[in-house]
Amino acid sequence: MEGKGKLFVTLFWGVIAILVAYILGQSYASRTKKLQRTVQVTGYAERSFKSDQASWTAEFTRYSEKLQDASSALKQDAEVIYNFLKEKGFKQEEISFSAVDITKEYDYVDCEDKGSVKSKFKGYRLFQKVTIQSNNVEAVDNISREISDLIEKGVEITSYPPLYYYSKLNELKLELIAEASKNARDRAQKICEQTGGKVKKPLSVKIGVFQITNKNSNPEYSWEGVYDLEAKEKNATITVKVEFEIR
Repeated sequence: MEGKGKLFVTLFWGVIAILVAYILGQSYASRTKKLQRTVQVTGYAERSFKSDQASWTAEFTRYSEKLQDASSALKQDAEVIYNFLKEKGFKQEEISFSAVDITKEYDYVDCEDKGSVKSKFKGYRLFQKVTIQSNNVEAVDNISREISDLIEKGVEITSYPPLYYYSKLNELKLELIAEASKNARDRAQKICEQTGGKVKKPLSVKIGVFQITNKNSNPEYSWEGVYDLEAKEKNATITVKVEFEIR
């Protein structure tokens, strides 16, 4: 019995020693974490660029009581439009026509009994769209304002605003992220210069959304990001939030 008692005492104090070591270790880790100094900064990068691709769409229409007549007239308009665009220097592969959309139109007249309304078939209206996609941004910009020439040729056409794109957008985004990250470190170093610290490794990085806005107007930012397609000259901006460890 005496041997068992000594064994119990030994085990008891062994468990106590393990618990004390664990508590002291946790306390040290907690103090170390509390003593860790950090600084959080937001880096910013901005770049102006010109669009190098553009697209333009216009819709033309024809109406007739007979579907065949409306279809024939629409085909003639498509040929006039195609030749017009070719004369302006656009290539065949830059010009595309959509499928024809057909709607039936009705006249609605009041009935003499009970104030009801009845419909009377009026005719067919056909719609078709023509689209240009080209790297010649200025040519696309000009053609969108020259549809009066087509109207004078008897084409019933509506022009939509051109849309402008940038083919190297992914490369631009990577460059801006790098610039914004460097800007964040520079800002952190400036802060540390005034507090006697030194910037070490980043502990967390959060990249904001890209904002692509009209260069020549007041930007309207969005939490989801903005991509202005109607401006030829654009501004791209990005923010990067970084938390640095300092010592």
